Amino acid sequence: MPSAPTTISRANTVPAGSLGVSIAPTLNFREATEHDSAAIAKLHAESWRSAYRGFVSDDYLDNRVRTERASLWEQRFSEMATKPFFAILAEMLLNEVTRRLLADGTPGGLYLWVIEKNSRARQFYSGAGALEVDSAGFPMPDGSHVVQLRCYWPDPSRLLFDGPLRPTVNT
Repeated sequence: MPSAPTTISRANTVPAGSLGVSIAPTLNFREATEHDSAAIAKLHAESWRSAYRGFVSDDYLDNRVRTERASLWEQRFSEMATKPFFAILAEMLLNEVTRRLLADGTPGGLYLWVIEKNSRARQFYSGAGALEVDSAGFPMPDGSHVVQLRCYWPDPSRLLFDGPLRPTVNT
């Protein structure tokens, strides 16, 4: 049974000269369904175009990434009953995945794989307390191979963020 949506708000201040009005954009987290696969694939493809330029071929990123990501997400949703998955997009989603894992009583730590040359992502995960514990070669959809590092949090509760890269201290 899908869990209820979780709402997170972050207040932003409108620039000076506009009466200093505060606005609070709201994000609603809910379980994704197969109906979301096209939107997720589009976001995933754009993320790859931004983050992986220089790691995979320009031809792949410019011409094939959208179609390949669409096929991947259709496959993931079709296999969801037997192979559950999480997609982590930025810190608020990492925080929300952690909250759900802890609420569900999922045992063990949390890990994800990151491309070794992706220094921005590695800095983010390191700042969030990840340990780089393993590496492996990984074939990319364009036919190239990259080295990926496994980022591991033995205690996922240390990932609960108060704000950007400021994990909550749990004592």
